[in-house]
Amino acid sequence: MSKNLKRISVSVDEDEYEQLKDLSKAGLSIGFLIREAIHDFLDKTKK
Repeated sequence: MSKNLKRISVSVDEDEYEQLKDLSKAGLSIGFLIREAIHDFLDKTKK
């Protein structure tokens, strides 16, 4: 499945970055975690 992704830049607190880094692993990147959070947020705002 290929999607046309758009690049954005975000700044996060150092502590939050470290937490995301700790959660990331093979197949679960920080970018993926952020995309999922955005997707979940947008789903909630549609309701």
